[in-house]
Amino acid sequence: MPHRRRNKRYRYSEALRQFILLLILLNPLYSLFRMYGRFARRLLLPPQTVARMLRPAAAREHGFTLIEMMAVLTLAALMAGVAIPAMQRWFESVSERAQLTEVSIQFQRLASRAALLSQTVKLDKQSWNTKLNDGEPALSLPEGWTVSSDKSVIFYHSGVCAGGEVDLTAPQKRQLRLMIAPVSCDVSIVKR
Repeated sequence: MPHRRRNKRYRYSEALRQFILLLILLNPLYSLFRMYGRFARRLLLPPQTVARMLRPAAAREHGFTLIEMMAVLTLAALMAGVAIPAMQRWFESVSERAQLTEVSIQFQRLASRAALLSQTVKLDKQSWNTKLNDGEPALSLPEGWTVSSDKSVIFYHSGVCAGGEVDLTAPQKRQLRLMIAPVSCDVSIVKR
């Protein structure tokens, strides 16, 4: 009989044994374990718990305990708490870049519009929404965007421009600068 019992003990997983040892070592009543053995074990843990812990892994019930579910839900909530604000910032950044690209394309097309309409267009802080001869504003900025540049950029009726810099303010009060090359009117984005 003792031989069977010993073999049965060796079938327990190493992790389970370490867990039981951890419980014993961390328990403030460790001295009771040393002095009274099984009696002390029954005092600290209910017999059903001890029996369930010592049962082989194959004989245990399937499913999750409430504590395991709570731990998983807590981890999921922590991950969501970190991921959701990061996703919002990423989305705002992508949206801002797309709007800035749209504005730079409007500046590049403004030279050809000035040539087609035979109209010289001078853009500065006050005149960016001035209507051209075709009835459309010189620039239609996305909602929340403003031109904050005091310097003016001139697009001549011949389709060339004087070049310059245009400062823009994004909805999150972020300052951006567009550099417009003279003659070719190529637009490059410079972050300030």
